[in-house]
Amino acid sequence: MSPFIRLYVYYRTQKGLECHDRTAERYGIASILRPTTGRVIWFHSASVGETLSLRSFIAEWQLCYPTDNILITTTTVTAAKIAHDQFPNTHHQFIPFDSWFWVKHFLNHWKPDHAFFVESELWPNLITICHQQKIPMALLNARLSDRSFCRWKRFHRAASTILNRFNECLAQSTETAERLRILGAKNVTIMANLKFGVKPLPVDSTLLAQLRTYFVNRPTWIAASTHKGEETLIIDVHKRLKKIFPTLLTIIAPRHPHRAEEIYKETQNEGLSMPLLSALKNTSLSDTLDGIIIDAIGQLGTFYTACDIVFMGGSLIPHGGQNPIEPALFGKPILYGLYMHNFREVCHILNHVGAQTVNDKEKLVTALTDLFQHPDKQEQKGNALLTAVLAQNKTQRALIERLGKAL
Repeated sequence: MSPFIRLYVYYRTQKGLECHDRTAERYGIASILRPTTGRVIWFHSASVGETLSLRSFIAEWQLCYPTDNILITTTTVTAAKIAHDQFPNTHHQFIPFDSWFWVKHFLNHWKPDHAFFVESELWPNLITICHQQKIPMALLNARLSDRSFCRWKRFHRAASTILNRFNECLAQSTETAERLRILGAKNVTIMANLKFGVKPLPVDSTLLAQLRTYFVNRPTWIAASTHKGEETLIIDVHKRLKKIFPTLLTIIAPRHPHRAEEIYKETQNEGLSMPLLSALKNTSLSDTLDGIIIDAIGQLGTFYTACDIVFMGGSLIPHGGQNPIEPALFGKPILYGLYMHNFREVCHILNHVGAQTVNDKEKLVTALTDLFQHPDKQEQKGNALLTAVLAQNKTQRALIERLGKAL
């Protein structure tokens, strides 16, 4: 098997899917030395989403246990870059392939004091050898999709054997907890979803002051992180709402800012005045504007602060949605479409305290109209969402303190 894997790695390296100067790590050969003092706490997060979800958790861990050494392993190059850029004072390695010899080589070098596997990373050899070496393991923020659950049910005995080697299975929802128990897992508990641990987005105070002066007494909403196909719907919603609210401002923030120019051209074709944010810098905002199209990264926090209502994109089309926790931290009422399956567990919590699902653009018009006509609802829903997110964060810190002391 080894020659084929090495050929596979060579192919991936040529495609930019492996770091050519670090491929030895995929065979368990460390590129850095193990720290000589302090515990080594190991987190494995396969790709970008899982890695990003660890930011707050690891930062809190480092505050609680500053002498611990944090080792992060990932599978993808993109996740490795995130680990390097956004996780200060940590060590990163690529996870070895799930080969008995390569895994043992990796573990013999690092000798971790505890291992956390994020979401659904269940590698049989890796978990078995950790168990044999008496390394305490936890499945963190565990998630089982419908497909994964059905697949593991067909191999129930193998699933039970693997899951029972974890000291704890920390599920991110009641549904996942029940699925893990059905598969034979013991010591299953529900934890605060790691996604709730995000920090508030940065706010540009200079731009915010400019926007607040302009936005005052104007109903304002932002369609955040929109994807291709949604902006046309948002433009139509704006045109219909403007008949009810003549001073309406609609802010469009595409998920990929390079698409801003094409959205701008679409608004021009519809007879709307929605310039790019970059074109407004160092100029006064006009009362005739219908809105603004954000063509830069790092500005969402400023606009979440300035706007009345947030609609989360990627949800009116079958994309899976974008993170609704970020605007919740600004105490804003949140709307999103039906397609939020990437954040299903998060939405289940937020929907109980005021977030609202809108099935289509008709329902979006209705929901926005209701909120604009009742500012008290905006404040009530926004405060409830902020309280819920902060409560989840508090629960996460308590979990960290318990896990760290148990080692």
